[in-house]
Amino acid sequence: MAWSIEFAGESKEIVAEAFKLARIESPKWMPSVPEIQSAIDTIKTALRVKSDEQEFKDSHCGKSQSEWDDYDRWEKSEQGKEKLNAFKTRLKAIVTGGRHE
Repeated sequence: MAWSIEFAGESKEIVAEAFKLARIESPKWMPSVPEIQSAIDTIKTALRVKSDEQEFKDSHCGKSQSEWDDYDRWEKSEQGKEKLNAFKTRLKAIVTGGRHE
């Protein structure tokens, strides 16, 4: 009775899968309600499909398409090239301990 109330908003298929997952995660004979709820959250998170925008952000340092395009334009500009070369020079000096080659 308590389980039917706890999981009333979930399909029986997801509760069954969550029960199996909770038993694997916690090898006790009977997983607790919070363990099953956690497993349901895990299953739902795995099933969630990302938007194209989120996929782009995840693969481009959290930047949106427009932010990335702005960065790309800056990187190719004369000012961007100069700044990046200055950063590379400073980083090389740090890595080589200030020695110049």
